[in-house]
Amino acid sequence: MTPGSEILAQHRENKFQPCTATRVLEELYTLIDNTADDLTDCIFNTNHASNYLSLKGELGRDKKEFLQRIEAGIKDPRVRRPEYMRGL
Repeated sequence: MTPGSEILAQHRENKFQPCTATRVLEELYTLIDNTADDLTDCIFNTNHASNYLSLKGELGRDKKEFLQRIEAGIKDPRVRRPEYMRGL
């Protein structure tokens, strides 16, 4: 954590609350939903072990599929990568 940051202060005061898995996916949904529909040659990956969903493709072409998969992960925790497999 960065010295002097608000997160560090919250951590030291035991007030820091990390995002829930659902919130992480909601933020990912918002990020992708707000990208331009006509992006080309924009490769997007969330295939790191720490991510709840593994997405890989071209953002402009695969945006709808990404949003559908994220929405499924928000609605059904069984779709998500289990915590024990997230490599943290």
